[in-house]
Amino acid sequence: MRTHISNVALSSMVLLTAGGRLLQERRPRWQLWAWAAAVSVANVVTESAVTFLNVPDLADAAAGLLGVAVTLVALFVLGRTGLVRADGGDPSRQLSPRSTPDADDILT
Repeated sequence: MRTHISNVALSSMVLLTAGGRLLQERRPRWQLWAWAAAVSVANVVTESAVTFLNVPDLADAAAGLLGVAVTLVALFVLGRTGLVRADGGDPSRQLSPRSTPDADDILT
């Protein structure tokens, strides 16, 4: 698996960038699924059919699909739970997904 880690990382980075943006913009969930499908299809086609500067390698395609799957699970967990402060702090001052932080939240 170590030889295919670059494909895991590349697939994960592309989906994390697009999916993170979709979560921030509160887009519908189907758009996240569409991005995951597009990255998966592009990965499989590149690793199986494109032979220009590439050797067909189905193990590399499987590694890319693994990266998509792990990132998709992480994005769904992040989308459901959101981001919370690590310090615990005052529960009444927790940032909700819809609130805008004030200067005290940013500086502390």
